[in-house]
Amino acid sequence: MSSHFELLAYRELINPRAMPNSTSPAEQLPGYFTTADDIAPREHVDIQAAAQRWVDSSISKTANVPTDFKYESFKDIYLYAHEKDLKGCTTFRFNPEAFQGVLVKEDDLKNTTYVFTLEDGSEVSVKGDEEIELRR
Repeated sequence: MSSHFELLAYRELINPRAMPNSTSPAEQLPGYFTTADDIAPREHVDIQAAAQRWVDSSISKTANVPTDFKYESFKDIYLYAHEKDLKGCTTFRFNPEAFQGVLVKEDDLKNTTYVFTLEDGSEVSVKGDEEIELRR
C-alpha cells in the first residue's frame, strides 16, 4: 500500500508521517484506508454488485476468504453472489498444499510447514516464511 496514490496524497496533504499498520497514534491512517483483507467476503460481493451496474460486459473481483472461515459461510458467499445477480464470483482462500504465492498473508505462511524430500531420501521441514538456500 505504501506506493498507492491515495497514501501519497494523504501524506502530502494531511499527515506526512502516516504509515500503514502503524501502532503510533501520530502515524495511524484513518479507518477508510483499508485493504482487501480488511473486508469481509460478503462485502467483496457487495462491492462487485455495486460496480457491475455500470459494466455491460464482464466484471471480476476476487473475494479474499480467511483460512479459518467455516465451510457453510464459504458456501454462502456463492449463494449471496447469486442473490445479488453477480455475473461471476471468484474467491481466494489460502491452501498450503497448492504452494500458492499470490495474495498470501504473512500469518498464513508463518503457520504453514512444508516438508520436502531430498534426493537422498531425507526430509527437510521449513516454515512458509523461512528462506532456504539450495545447493548442488
